Amino acid sequence: MINSVGMEARRVGIFGGEDIETNKYSVEVKGRKSFIGERFMLQAEKNTKGDKIPLVIVHLTGKKHTEDLVLMRFCDFVECQKNT
Repeated sequence: MINSVGMEARRVGIFGGEDIETNKYSVEVKGRKSFIGERFMLQAEKNTKGDKIPLVIVHLTGKKHTEDLVLMRFCDFVECQKNT
């Protein structure tokens, strides 16, 4: 998946660590039939105007904001990587 969009990656999950390794990221991949974050993303997409990229930040009450989680579509992530 990541290699198909031009990012060099190596699948290493069978060794008990990260699922995918790139030169910049340590990737954990999760497959789910449903995910509450999808509703958050649909709301962000609905509210996005123009050519902006929808982004969801999930804050867990009681945690530091520096520990918040960021959610975006993979296609948008790829576009962001092309521009770096």
